[in-house]
Amino acid sequence: MYIPHKMKMTEKNNITECISIYSFGLLVSVSSSFSLTGTHTPFVLNPNEGEHGVLYDHAAKTNPHWKELTIKTAFSLH
Repeated sequence: MYIPHKMKMTEKNNITECISIYSFGLLVSVSSSFSLTGTHTPFVLNPNEGEHGVLYDHAAKTNPHWKELTIKTAFSLH
């Protein structure tokens, strides 16, 4: 996604604050047949974990999306 320079967030504190205020996003994954699945889910960022923080997500067990998730094929949009 193209983000104009004047709209781009680069400061870690600004990014962390934005995610904490708007903690709802779109979890997207690609299946083995290369189809996309998207689910709106809540996210929580722990800025103290890992080098850049760790983004946690919650998907209910009744949501079939979680069964196709792998570390290589999932990403989030905020």
